[in-house]
Amino acid sequence: MAEESHPYLSYNKSEDVPTLVGNWVEERNLKELTGISRNLGATEILKDTLTSDNTSPSRARAQGNTLLATHPRVIEHVQAQTHPADWQSTLQASYRPPTETRVAGMYLDLPKMGPRERMLAEQMMREARELPPETQATIGGAPVPITTASVYGADYQPHDLTGVQVGTKVTKDPDGRAARRDPTFLAETNIMSKQLTDRIMGNKAKEAGAQDTTVLPNPDVPVTIYTEAVAKQTYGGVFPGTTTLNSSSPFGKSTNFTKPMSDYSKVVIDE
Repeated sequence: MAEESHPYLSYNKSEDVPTLVGNWVEERNLKELTGISRNLGATEILKDTLTSDNTSPSRARAQGNTLLATHPRVIEHVQAQTHPADWQSTLQASYRPPTETRVAGMYLDLPKMGPRERMLAEQMMREARELPPETQATIGGAPVPITTASVYGADYQPHDLTGVQVGTKVTKDPDGRAARRDPTFLAETNIMSKQLTDRIMGNKAKEAGAQDTTVLPNPDVPVTIYTEAVAKQTYGGVFPGTTTLNSSSPFGKSTNFTKPMSDYSKVVIDE
């Protein structure tokens, strides 16, 4: 055995002839049954031949390449070319040399839609021509009136309010007179003091049956914080917005206001 670089290079070899690869029996049967072989060229090139004594087969390699195209054995696409050499991609079919596109008259307007998109567009156009009547009226007919009435509003039956006085609720006392704030009730429930109730309510308090518990105010004189201080005799303390009231006279002015500048007891705070 000659020395080799790989231990399995001489496996199944006879007289240094390469071993056949593949099931050539099936290839020959396929050729006989269908007329087309998957690898007819290799089948014819690598074929078994008998020796001169017709005892042992030998393998001989024919020269040349006789391989045949195998694409007819598959299902061809409807848009496929008849020969592989004539096949072109979409880019190749739509290609225009720059020298031709520079001239406006030689410009080729290429479609922007492919076969599938064009087919769908045509299908939509056919369906658009066959729209039902109600859809056609909605698209090109008069506008559909907007219904604002509800079922509840349609079923509502208004009542006859003839002679009925509609307005705010009017309360009256047990004698049928108009309702008034009762000063006695306000005083008994401690909502307001009796004296303050009689003063603020004035004539309304008298009309409601209030008794004079204090000097009732003159209706022509407005009630102010000063009149309230006089009525309540609360001269002490400070009223909002005032600083001159004191316990002796609520309307008295500060004595420093009238003193001359030369008086030693005058306190000057702005120097």
